[in-house]
Amino acid sequence: MKKHMRNALAAALMLALIAVTGQVALAETLRWPTANAPVGAMDKAALKSIKMTKTTLKAALASTRDTTADLSKYVKAVPASAELPALSWTSSRPDVVAVDEKGVATYLDVGKAKITAQTPEGKKASITITVSIVRVTSVSSSGTITLSPGETAHVRVTIKPADATFQAVEFGSTDAAIATVDQHGVVTAVAPGTCKINVTTDERGHEKTTATNIQVRTGQGVQLKISAVGDITLGGDPERGTLAQFKKYLDLYEKQYGDRYGTMLKKAAVYFSQDDLTFGNLETCLTKAGGRHEGTYCYKGDPSYAQVLSSSSVEAMNLANNHTTGFGSAGLRSTKSALTKVGVAANGFGYNDAKILMINGLRVGLLGYQTGPRTANANTIKTGVKKMRDKCDVLILSLHFGDTKEYTYKVTNAMKVYAHTAINYGADLVVGHHPHVISGMESYKGKNIVYGLGTFLAGGPNPLRPRRTFIFQETLEVHPGFVESKDAKVIPFWITSSDKTNDRIPQPAPGAEADKIIAHIEKYSVGQKVDYTVVK
Repeated sequence: MKKHMRNALAAALMLALIAVTGQVALAETLRWPTANAPVGAMDKAALKSIKMTKTTLKAALASTRDTTADLSKYVKAVPASAELPALSWTSSRPDVVAVDEKGVATYLDVGKAKITAQTPEGKKASITITVSIVRVTSVSSSGTITLSPGETAHVRVTIKPADATFQAVEFGSTDAAIATVDQHGVVTAVAPGTCKINVTTDERGHEKTTATNIQVRTGQGVQLKISAVGDITLGGDPERGTLAQFKKYLDLYEKQYGDRYGTMLKKAAVYFSQDDLTFGNLETCLTKAGGRHEGTYCYKGDPSYAQVLSSSSVEAMNLANNHTTGFGSAGLRSTKSALTKVGVAANGFGYNDAKILMINGLRVGLLGYQTGPRTANANTIKTGVKKMRDKCDVLILSLHFGDTKEYTYKVTNAMKVYAHTAINYGADLVVGHHPHVISGMESYKGKNIVYGLGTFLAGGPNPLRPRRTFIFQETLEVHPGFVESKDAKVIPFWITSSDKTNDRIPQPAPGAEADKIIAHIEKYSVGQKVDYTVVK
């Protein structure tokens, strides 16, 4: 019995010894740390070398962007499982790129520098950094600043790209007797007149320049308040039945209100009667003659329909468009005669057909063009505006954008070229039409451009959508040597007062619809925004 117990105990001890021996062997195989070894001592492999994941880097010397870079993120250990020790950093050109003890590089000058990272054991890796200049591509400034003597203003400067290396600019006045400017661009008006503030970037040999117009008032100037609307059709297409329909509405309004011609624009006349000059774009031949020219739409009306304008405080109409010639030269002559007979001025195609009105003692010039490959281009506009400028105190230009597709909301590059050309050579206000929908506006060199007035009175067609339009009002104040644009207003309108049909009575746009018109104008406006108020 005792012998059996001794044999069992010996067997148990043997099994325990085998178990312990197996665990030690397994621990050795798996490299488990022993009780006397530090934790993690066996996690990393031995470091053989270091390397840069990026060996070259291009950087820009710019005054507005971040001019530093953390180069430590590019350093890797070889093998990857090895521990990366503390590194020291050096630059071959510290005057071009300086580097601190953490590997943060700072760009100081144009050139090339080799940045080296080194371990305590002397293992190295390098990255070459090339620092270059970001050149100014363009500089622009405030278009026009109007002041009274003693007033000051700041010239706003925009440099592109925004991170250009040379951001500093120099300012200079072309006539310090009229206005001075300091090194910060602060202009002080001295005496009445006009001059320019030149703005020049400071990279020698690569300067970019622009100029801001300065206008100094001589007290209160002579004011001219104008209202402008878009397309007006007084009649319709005889072959489509809309001419008869227009006459039907005139008959109806004469019967209902006892006012045959004054009813259609009566709701707009509330605003027209408050100004010195109301004008629009007449898209109708006022003639009794036939001889319709080829065209999808030809609009005509009886010459007596001109009284719709004269009875509603409309003083002038532009005839430079694709509809006033729909019944030939005879139809155009008849239209001019009908307007003149009721006291409405008519300006036609270009300088030879311009009109000058005397209003408030001012010579007000009206000039119109229909743009397109066979009508008028930017050079045509330039020539006409230059000839007209010295003959008037105020020059207003109507542009019928014939080379723009109808129902185009966006302001095209061609439209901008035409309008900018007009203002560059002397126009004080530019208004546009033809696409039949309203578009955006722009303040350019202190002058306002209304690119799309849309349709205002649709005598011929019967549209309900889109029926948004507006009246643009502005006060032009004339001083010796310049005209100041001020007090611009937008009055949202609908081309009809009926929800069911086109009743030929434009009305102020109701409630939320007025807000939608304003939002639409803002959406499609370009460049510097027009400073205007909304009249509801």
